[in-house]
Amino acid sequence: MPQPQSELCDRFVREVLLGKVCWGERTNHFLQLCNYWTTAQKVIEELNLPPSEWSDHRNLIYQYFRKRRLSVSYAQKVIRVLNLWGRFYSRRTNTFYEEVPKPRGEASVKIQEAYFEKRPHGLVSKALSWEQLKSVKDKMLIENWNWLYLTLWFGLRPSELNNLKWGIEEYKGVMVLAVFQHKLVRIPTDQRWKFIPILFEEQRAAIDILVTKNYRVPLVKTLRRHIGPRVTLRAGRKGFVALMWEQGKYPKEVSYRWLGHKSVRTTNNHYTQGIQQACEF
Repeated sequence: MPQPQSELCDRFVREVLLGKVCWGERTNHFLQLCNYWTTAQKVIEELNLPPSEWSDHRNLIYQYFRKRRLSVSYAQKVIRVLNLWGRFYSRRTNTFYEEVPKPRGEASVKIQEAYFEKRPHGLVSKALSWEQLKSVKDKMLIENWNWLYLTLWFGLRPSELNNLKWGIEEYKGVMVLAVFQHKLVRIPTDQRWKFIPILFEEQRAAIDILVTKNYRVPLVKTLRRHIGPRVTLRAGRKGFVALMWEQGKYPKEVSYRWLGHKSVRTTNNHYTQGIQQACEF
């Protein structure tokens, strides 16, 4: 089967990916789905089979991910989009379609083994230290350096910083940065905030960066060229806990609460109590 016709593809993106999955909102999730759809079209082109035969030839699909050393997680996301397309296509052509299952068992192992041959350490990033970051300030664009600075001194997730919704609060004389956690979609929106006390001069300088919006996400290859081969965009967040421990004041539990790993669920679901827990250590 040739690659899907452009007119039908456009309808699929508009009606299914945007309309049904993303509720008509062109969010980052929608952009990610479009990337998965681009890969899915390459799979379809290589298969050269009608959707009705995909399930019976699922190993050819799994082999695509194995040959290209893509992760199991990525493969699962692409297969999800493949199945969305298969259902969409079959309804409009009155043809049979059976979903392609996600890779499991031996298929999953083979895909993951190939992936780790390319990346022996997976996607785990090494932590970025404050000394490392200071040493590369003159080698990077200032907006890229500022982005790393914010992730390091506030422990922010890349997705939080790239879609930042924030505010400043005060509790018992302590200034607190309130950051909205977009990824926590299964709880009410007013309970998705985490609270990071602003206690150091470097953090106050970071607030100035937030106000001026003088920051931009760097390319991973830029980080690796200046910092090291095993760093990702999570390097600053990885270094946040060690940075806080180096100050000699904060127990591990509080640092992780500021990171937002469990803060929303352990602050009794109240906004002001979250601020209090962030500051009372």
